Amino acid sequence: MSRLPERTQRERRNWWLSLAGLVVILPLALMMRSYDTAIAWYQEQELRPTVVASGGSASYGGAEWRLGGLYRLQSTGSASSTILAEFEATVSDPAAFTGAPCSIVLADTAGRRWRPNFMMPRAIREARPELADKLTCNRARLDPTIAGQRILMAEVFTAPADVTDFDLVISFAGHRPAYLVLK
Repeated sequence: MSRLPERTQRERRNWWLSLAGLVVILPLALMMRSYDTAIAWYQEQELRPTVVASGGSASYGGAEWRLGGLYRLQSTGSASSTILAEFEATVSDPAAFTGAPCSIVLADTAGRRWRPNFMMPRAIREARPELADKLTCNRARLDPTIAGQRILMAEVFTAPADVTDFDLVISFAGHRPAYLVLK
């Protein structure tokens, strides 16, 4: 049996060591490269809900939140209807309340979500003129607030007409992964 030359054995050993190094270094490099992305993703997720039963309230994002009601107002066609969400927040920490953007969605039991309409439809403003004085969640954050101030808010959503059970989901960017579900 002939022995391989010394140089060939050294090259073979270096090749296997390089391969083993790649197996260790490549996942480590990927992990280090994606760490910030993973942290940002985690902070954007809504993972820890605080569920508030009908008529109850909960503290979240520097305020005590309570749902006034979810009302189906009108059908905008055979496939969709307009849903009005009325809710309130009593500010306990003005800095926390105004410090982060508010994300509010209407969710059903199947996990589908709908964002609020950009503007309240004219027919709804004419039928319910008291809604003109109510703020949206993000608009309420822009106004100066003081501790103990009660803010009445309303949002309008367009959702499928066949959905009957809705929840209002409130999430502040600075308080994720926790979020609030008002039933």
